[in-house]
Amino acid sequence: MPPDAQLIMAAFRPNRAMDDPELFAGRREQLEQLCQAMHSPGSCPIVLGDAGLGKTSLALQVQRIAMGDLSLLGTDRLEDWAFDEPDRYLTLFVQCTDAVDHLGALLQRLINALLEITPTPSDSSTHLVSRVTQHKLSLKVFDSSFQNSYAPEEFDRQFEHLDLEERVVRLAGYVTEKTGQPILFVIDELDRMHNTSGLASFLKAASGETMKFLVVGIAQSLSNLIADHGSIERIAWPVRVPHMRPSELEQILEQARERLYTERVYLSVTTTGARRLARIASGFPWFVHILGQEAFLSAWRDGSKIVGDLHVAAAVRELATNRFAQTMADRCQQAVRDSVNRERLLRTMARWAVTDVPTGDTYRIVEGMGVTNPSVYKGHLAQATYGRVIEAPPFQERGVVRFTNEMFKIYCRLRHRYSQASMTRSRPLGTHTTGRDWPGAGHGAPVRPPPP
Repeated sequence: MPPDAQLIMAAFRPNRAMDDPELFAGRREQLEQLCQAMHSPGSCPIVLGDAGLGKTSLALQVQRIAMGDLSLLGTDRLEDWAFDEPDRYLTLFVQCTDAVDHLGALLQRLINALLEITPTPSDSSTHLVSRVTQHKLSLKVFDSSFQNSYAPEEFDRQFEHLDLEERVVRLAGYVTEKTGQPILFVIDELDRMHNTSGLASFLKAASGETMKFLVVGIAQSLSNLIADHGSIERIAWPVRVPHMRPSELEQILEQARERLYTERVYLSVTTTGARRLARIASGFPWFVHILGQEAFLSAWRDGSKIVGDLHVAAAVRELATNRFAQTMADRCQQAVRDSVNRERLLRTMARWAVTDVPTGDTYRIVEGMGVTNPSVYKGHLAQATYGRVIEAPPFQERGVVRFTNEMFKIYCRLRHRYSQASMTRSRPLGTHTTGRDWPGAGHGAPVRPPPP
């Protein structure tokens, strides 16, 4: 059996999407919406939301359901949305990267995924699965059969003169004919595809009885994700992933505790500790995983069977140096550099509880700290040179800004939750701050906007 510390690390997933139904928490409403979309002929479910809210994890669970896995449906009492054997999908996971910068590159990824299909044997049955999907999921083998196969050479001979869109459609039809299964493409991180022109038209034309698409991306609306979104408005089924409720965040901790219990690692979380951690996470499951993992490890190091407030506090203090949060730490350093005034403005904006931060109110606060011309530093934070951490929201009047990454906003707030201690040890962000130079230092409470 692995050492207890390794088991604690494995009970949380701060560095990868949640593919295990037993550790997947919450999102029942969004799961049901996606199941409805999956059973609706011709529809194209599209998962939208901020970074760090578990969109990919949700899509992976839907992928499993489409393949016949009943685990999560049973847990959430959604068995009515299960797929019967004839209707189950052959699922292919395609992840966009910076190299997928236009429709042609994405279509080639879809073709590659179709050409990578391989039968996977087991003791009792054979499950047809893409090697990409097999790498992405901890797959159970579902009841299925595979009688026929095809060769890429045969595809090349028949379809070499077709364009990429026609190749995807014809090859998908060919695979469906051979396997007897409709195909589901899960396209993840579509927001990384900078030029989505033509994508909506393709999705509309290609979606049908034998081929379906589930699209995932960081965005608040369909228009933010897909350029010509009007082409698929009739088939699009947007599912917006909101911030998780505290009870859902606490469920992540409980499921981790249960997993550890089965491994004979007996740790439990106090009610106040769980509530505090859920409150600190501000709706982001990523923070629960990263802070929960560190809090459990802190209790284990102390020889305690109880994870309490002090262990949660220790996890927050370690956030600035946590390796899983290093990208955000680097982004903080890029934004602030050696400017104490820019740091004060960033930290004050991060403490604002609402998405749209009023610049007039934040200016007044930082001016009270001695910052002159705060609009200059606001301009810096909106520039690519400083990481473009804030932006003017679309369709809004002047006078408000929002963080380009809401999870980064929470990170900036949490990083200084225990400002005095963290500054003494590592001087994060700027090099001149004391931890006492802004309202509310030391407790990190978000600022509430004044009443209208």
